[in-house]
This record gives sequence, structure tokens and C-alpha cells, in this order.
Amino acid sequence: MNIRQRIYLGFASIFVFIALFVGAIASIMMEMNDNTNEVGNELYTKVQLTHEVQFTLGAMNDGLMNLLMDEEPDEALRAIRGARETLRSLNERLAPLIVTPLGKQYYGETARHYTEYEAMTDRYIRLASEGDASAAEAMLRADIRPKGDELQASLSQFIDYQEELMMSRVETTGEQHRQGQAVMWGGVAMLLILCGVTALGVVRSSVRSIRKISDVMNEVQALDSAAALPRMHASASDEMGVIAASYNRMADALEEHTRQEAANSRWLEEQNWVKSNVADVMNATQGAREIKAFGERFLAHVVPTTGAVAGALYYADPDGTPDRFARIAGYALDPAEAASERVFERGQGLVGQCAVDGAVIDRTAPPHYLKVVSGLGEGDVAYVTLLPIRFEERVIAVLELGAFAPLERIAREFLTELTSGGIGVSLRAISSNMRVQALLSESQTYVEELQTQSEELQQQQEELRSLNEKLAEQFRYSEQRSAELEQIRMELEKQAGELQASSQFKSEFLANISHELRTPMNSLLILAQMLADDAEGRLSEKQREYAQTILYSGNELLGLINDVLDLSKIEAGQMEPSMESFSLCEFAIAAERQFRGVAEKKGLAFDVRTDPTLADAVFVGDPRMLQQIVNNLLSNAFKFTETGAVSLRVFAEAPSAGEASNGAAAVNVSFQVRDTGIGIPVDKHGLIFEAFRQADGKTTRKYGGTGLGLSISKELATILGGAIRLESVEGSGSAFTATIPMKRLDRTARPEAAAATAPAAPRAPTGNAEEDGAENCRGKILLVDDDIRNVYALSAALLEQRYQVTFAEDGGAALAKLNEEPDIDLVLMDMMMPGIDGYEATRAIRADARFEKLPVIALTAKAMKQDRELCLDAGANDYLSKPVKLDKLLSLLRVWMDGSDEGTA
Repeated sequence: MNIRQRIYLGFASIFVFIALFVGAIASIMMEMNDNTNEVGNELYTKVQLTHEVQFTLGAMNDGLMNLLMDEEPDEALRAIRGARETLRSLNERLAPLIVTPLGKQYYGETARHYTEYEAMTDRYIRLASEGDASAAEAMLRADIRPKGDELQASLSQFIDYQEELMMSRVETTGEQHRQGQAVMWGGVAMLLILCGVTALGVVRSSVRSIRKISDVMNEVQALDSAAALPRMHASASDEMGVIAASYNRMADALEEHTRQEAANSRWLEEQNWVKSNVADVMNATQGAREIKAFGERFLAHVVPTTGAVAGALYYADPDGTPDRFARIAGYALDPAEAASERVFERGQGLVGQCAVDGAVIDRTAPPHYLKVVSGLGEGDVAYVTLLPIRFEERVIAVLELGAFAPLERIAREFLTELTSGGIGVSLRAISSNMRVQALLSESQTYVEELQTQSEELQQQQEELRSLNEKLAEQFRYSEQRSAELEQIRMELEKQAGELQASSQFKSEFLANISHELRTPMNSLLILAQMLADDAEGRLSEKQREYAQTILYSGNELLGLINDVLDLSKIEAGQMEPSMESFSLCEFAIAAERQFRGVAEKKGLAFDVRTDPTLADAVFVGDPRMLQQIVNNLLSNAFKFTETGAVSLRVFAEAPSAGEASNGAAAVNVSFQVRDTGIGIPVDKHGLIFEAFRQADGKTTRKYGGTGLGLSISKELATILGGAIRLESVEGSGSAFTATIPMKRLDRTARPEAAAATAPAAPRAPTGNAEEDGAENCRGKILLVDDDIRNVYALSAALLEQRYQVTFAEDGGAALAKLNEEPDIDLVLMDMMMPGIDGYEATRAIRADARFEKLPVIALTAKAMKQDRELCLDAGANDYLSKPVKLDKLLSLLRVWMDGSDEGTA
């Protein structure tokens, strides 16, 4: 074989070897590229998706906890459903990527745990929706949380497997790289051998080119890596040039592959550093039970990891103050700054603006912005970075870091991964857990209190058991006594029935005795009044004095009868106040007018004063009861005062709390009667308010009286809701103060009260004296009474006042008289008559349309509480009790016949 053939054979061998060598290198490079792609894309994608599954499960767990705690569970249900949809989407992306048998096994086990976990959450949601909070909470603690922990453990196992697989691929790639180098060096060695053998038969001119190739190969062998391979420089276009070009292309490919492998390796190391540090921070903060402890642990890991020198964490509680970011932890802060409380509203300062924008803020700090001190020195922070921390798309915290130099790129990636991950969920979970712990602590306190009460109840049960034993001993005795008590009960019921019958009889007796006493007193007082007035001047002075004595004695007897009847009605509970509006000023003037003559007769000074603040006011109360109380107090004052003065003072005490309806304010009005009389010993202050009692027997004989006035006044004050107090020293006079609660009307309420309490409008007379043939007649009156004494007395009095009087002896006769004489102007109707009484007759008059507006004044000798109401309900316009006082009767006649408003009954 000649040299040419050998050259051809040698070069052919070399070409074949080069082809095999390039194929092997290409195969190794493709496999290395596939491993690199698998590590960089598929394995990392699976790990990332699995981390998202863990985060979504954490959000789903929070939703399950919030389902019981939130006032609006619909939002928690939407969060749970959204988490489920996210998990399904992640599963659809993750499942096709798992191809290894062990990975499918781990993932299948995880899917099984999640199926069980989802079934449990369905039952839990159903219980919570049905309102069974206790069963749902028990299931959450006993089933769902343990199953969730198993699911998280399974996911962690799957992540560990994928990370191991990733590291295995990296090691495989490194091994392949080493194999590629070995193949490459082996191929080069073989190539050198082949070239050496071929060179023996090659012409001397090719030796220099071969030596160049050998030098390049020696340089390649001396290199530690294939990052920068030497190149062959061959200008000839022969076989050596072809070899040089091929080698140069191979070197280019090896260098590119080496650079790509180095870049992938650096990226994996950075991602591993980021993930590892994120996991370290999560693990460090996992055991925190309070927000402050969480923040301190969080900053203790984040600040050194990022290369910062100071930091602070601000948190806004979504359930408390969602727009106020308060500093919960700091790192390497100045002591004065650390001791101060920092709070930012949303949008206030860089912290608030970071919360509003939801974006990272980087700023160059001005001089002296923040000083960091260590044992060796101190310095100012030059750069400030603020990062938002989100929970459910809302910024709930802001992280602020200070550094001497700008943060590196990998540190920023670490912070981005950290703040966009589970830190917000952890913060929210700890906040919710603190609230739950507070509630649990409160519940524990209640449980301890209940336990204490239970022990007390147990002790009481022991005492009750001992007491039951004693009661058992007394049971036989109680059985013996029960029969006796039953007998006593029956006797008491019988006596109660007798007392009720007696009370009913007493009431009827009081009504009848009132009628029987007042009827003769009516004619007696009317005739005595007429004789004392002696309008025609027929009586001598002595006879008028006799008439005045008869009138005075009759009034005294009437007062005694009224006192006895009032006391009886009070004891029977038949006296109730009748509220109407009146003026205290007019009330005081009437009292002064009534007792001014008594004062002048006894030579006593009499002073009546009304508080100016009450003079123009209108009050709602019972003026009749008040008049009786004040009259009794003034009568006693004048009776027991020989010299000196008697005074009546009306004033308001401290108003009672609250305000009555319709603008009426509640006021305590006091009526104080003070005298300079004999006084009352201190030990007799309580005695004088008893019925039929005075200070002593001597006083009774000297001054007279029954001792009923103060007793009745005290009971009337009690009925009106007030009381009477006494201030007196024997020999120095007395002061009785009756304090009565009343309603004071304001200006807007006065017209309404006046309208409510004003009497009915008087009726104009239907006839006159000319129509009846009497020129000076003031009107025609029908007097209906079955007692001829009353008819005589009233007729005489009315005739003197120029009224024409027609008489009827009962109700039937009155109706007949009205039919005969329809021009009657007014009816005086006695209510107690045989046959058709006054009530029935009045109703019959009102039933007749002709007499619908005819004035009817009721006259009755009964003095019971319901008499006035019965008369008015029957249809009477007004009411007078017997014995009738002429001035009151004439006043009513002027109102209802003449249209005058000079007085009312």
C-alpha cells in the first residue's frame, strides 16, 4: 500500500473515528441537555405547583376555621369553593408531569388523602350550615385537622422526592459531563494515535500541520474546564484544514454547552438558596402564637439573610383596624425609636403609601435618616426598601428594611418569594388564633367559675341532704298538722267571705247613711243660710245671730260627717284622685279668702305666699284633695294658735327625675303651714296622725275636735303619692309640710290640658220671663226631689234669686212635666228617689232629641267615690253633693243658664 492509499486509509479511519467521536459527543450533549431541561423545567414546575397546592390547602383550612368564627359565613364558603377550584386546576396541571412510578405512587397517596379530606370538609360544611357549631368544631379538631396534617405530610414527602430527583438529575448531568470529557479526551487520544500512524506515511510537508494539531491538543489537555478551548489555525484547504475546522466547531459546541450548564447550575443554586431561606423563615415563625413574637422571629431571619442592617414590620388587623398599620416588631432599632409607638393610616407616609399602592418602594435614605449602632461603631442607613404583604389580595402588613448598600438581586427575589407566599396567611392565622385564644381563655374562666359554683352546689346538696333527713323526721308531724291547717284554712276562707260581705255591707251602709244624714242637712243649711242672709231685712240682729249659730253648727256637723265618711272611704280603699288642671296661685288666693275672716276674728296675722316660679304655671292634680289637706292644716293652725301668726307657703322642691308625657314636667310641690301656737312634743309627732288622737287629753278638752283632720290629711297625701312631715317643738309652734308630686304643663301643653279639663259649654236658656208671663224671671227650673224639705228649702232660695221653680216628686213625674212644659231651662235632679231614680230619668231625658242639650245638674246625698262618675255617665252636665251650698248652686246656675263664668261647682 502506497503512501497515498495509506493517507487515504488513514484519513478515512480518522474521518470514521471523528464521526463516531462527534456522534458520541453529540449524544452525550443531547442527554445532558435533556437532563438540564428536565431539572430546569419539569422538576422545578412540579415542585412549584406542589408548593401552590400546600398554600391553597392552608387557605382552605383558614376558610374552614372562619366558617365558624365569621358573622358572614357566605364569604368563608366562597373562599373554600375557590380553594377547591384552584386545587382541581393545579391537579390538572401537575398530574401529566408525573411519569416516574415512585412519583405516581406518592402522588396517588396524596390524592387519596385529599379525597378523604374533601369528604370530611363536605360533612363539616354541612354541619356548619345546619347550625350545629359544636359538632362542626369537634369534627374540625378531631378529623379535619389531623387529616390535613397527613395531607401536608404527604405533599412534603412528594416535594422531597422531587427535590431528590432533581439533585439526582444534576448529579447525572455532572457524570455525563465527566463522561463526555473522558470520551472527548479518549477520542482525542485515539485521533492523535491515528494521526501519528498516518503521519508516518504522510509527506514531510504535513508534519508541521500535524504538530500544530498536537500543540492544540496539548493545550486542551492542560485546561481544567471546557469553558475556553484553544482553536486551530489552518490556512490550507487540504485535509488538515478540514480537521482544524471540524475541531474548531467541536470546541465552539463544547464551550456553549459548558456555559449553559454553568448558568443552569447557578440558577438552581440561587433558587435552592431562595427556597431554603423561605422555608427557614416559615419554620422559624411556625411556632409563634402572638403577632409580636411572629414579627420578632420573622425579622430575626429576614434582615440578616437579605444583608440589611435594620428592619420593622407593620400590621393592620383586618378584624380590628384594617386601615391602621401599627409596628409590631423591630430589628436593630435605636432604643428611643424602639420604645415609641409607630402607627400609620393607609396612605400616610411611605408605610401607608406602600399599603395603598401594593408595590415595592425603594428609596435612597437622606443623612441621619436611621442610625444603626454596634459595639464597634455606628452608621447611617443609606437605602430603604418597603414591601407589601398580602392576604386574599389585600395588603395587611408592610415590611421595611434599611441597608448600607442596595439589596442584591437574589435578596430581592427572596423577599418577593417570601412576601407573596404564606407570610400573609401566617399573620392572618396568628391574628385569628389570638382571637380564638382570647375567647378560649374567657371560656376557661367561665368554666372555672362554673366549677366553683358546682362545688358550692355540691356542698349545698350535702346540706340539703342533711336538711332532708331532718325534714323527714318532721314529715309525720307536718302530716298531723296539715289536717289542722286545712281546718284553719277553711275557717279563714269562711271569715274572709264574712269580711267581704261585711265590707260590702259597710259600703252600702256608708252610702245610705250619707244620704240619710245629708238630706236633712241640705234643707237645714239652706234655710239657715237664707235666714242669716235676711235678704228682706225682717229679722232682728239677735235672730240673725241665732241663724248664724245654726248655720255654723250645721257646717261643723257636716264637717264631722264628711271626716267620718272620708276616713271610712280611705280605709275601704274607695277614694281615688281626680286629676284636672288648676292654678296654684288661684288655689292659694282661695285659701287666703277662706281663712282671712278666721284670722281677723282671732287677731292673728295670716300670710299666704306662693313661689313666683309657680305663680303663672298650670299644674295637673286633684285640687279637691289638696284643698281638704290644706284646710285641715290651716284649721288646726288657727285652732291651736292664740297669739302670733299663721302662714301658708307654696313652693317647689327638687323635681323628680324624668319628664311626664305631653310636655308635662314632674314637680314636687310643697304646701307648708306654719304657726306660733302651742307646739307638739317630739314624742307625740307620730301619735297625732292616728285617727281620733291628739297630743293629749288636756288638749282635746280645751280646744275640742275629733282628731280626724291630720289622719285624713296624711291618708289623702299618700293617695296623691306624697307625704306630710312635721317640724315642731312644744311651746314654739309647728310647721306641717305636705309635699305632693304634680305635673307642670309647659306652654304648648296648656291649651290641650285646658281643653281636656274644661267643663262643657253652658247652654243658653231656652225661655225667658216674658214668655212665661213673669217680667223679672231669670229662667225656669225643674226641681226633681222626693223630700219635701229639700223642695221647700231649694224653692225658697231659688225664688229669692228670681228663678221660676217647677216641682216633680220622682223621675216619672219629671218626664211628664217636661212633656207638659218643654220650655224648662234647667233640671235639678236628685239621684236617690223611689221608682224611677235620677240616673234612669236623666238617661231618658238624654234619649229625647228635644232635650239633648237641656242642662241637668245632679244632686245626691251619697259621698262615695263613684257617685260623680255615675252621674256624669248617666248624662248629667254637672254634679253637686248634699247638703247643697247656695253659693255653689247659684254659681252653677249662672254658668248653665246665664252663660257667666263666675264660678263652677
